[in-house]
Amino acid sequence: MTGAAGSTGSLGAGSFGAITTQSRIVEALRGRIMSGELPTGARLRQVDLAEELGVSTTPVREAFRTLAEEGLLRIDSHRGAVVRTTTAAEQVEILELLRANESDNLEHAIARMTPEHLTEAGTVHQALRRERDPSRWALGNRDFHWALARASQRPLALDILRRLLNQSALHIRTDIERSPARRKEALTEHDQLLTACTERDVPQARAVLWQHVTTALDNVRAQVGG
Repeated sequence: MTGAAGSTGSLGAGSFGAITTQSRIVEALRGRIMSGELPTGARLRQVDLAEELGVSTTPVREAFRTLAEEGLLRIDSHRGAVVRTTTAAEQVEILELLRANESDNLEHAIARMTPEHLTEAGTVHQALRRERDPSRWALGNRDFHWALARASQRPLALDILRRLLNQSALHIRTDIERSPARRKEALTEHDQLLTACTERDVPQARAVLWQHVTTALDNVRAQVGG
């Protein structure tokens, strides 16, 4: 679902304008966290990563800060950067915030949506139909939502959404791993959302998006028994 900051472009490779060393490191580490290659509690050392990637420690340190802002890493004064554990309660809160913020932003986005935004979202959506790897699917799902959201051109709202979409991607991966049928259901909802956006049907688009995120939210609540 490779930039990590800004308000335009996708959340995938080369997302926010020029591809920088820092942005490449951010996306590489985010992908490792998403796949489980870097499990929760894993310690990341600046020097080791800089040597592995052939860069100085400066972009690695900045990448750590970006991922910490997204809630994927925790900066520990003694252990350095550690892959953060997200509690069930935090997962619920993330999805509740995502539902409210993304639905509100979508109304503004539809008013400014161009054919290019819809084409980008449609392209990502078609790629998701073919994707079978849960981690890449979750990141592609994130990019689909971002392609529609970024049309709003609201920097503050988009900064919040960027973080929530990245944080929620971890749950989305788990969701489709546990329930393969959820992938097909989500793709149907994406179809409905794209249609509503194309037709500039704001009430329908908001209703579809709200239900789309609510389904994921209900799945988390069912897993934690609340």
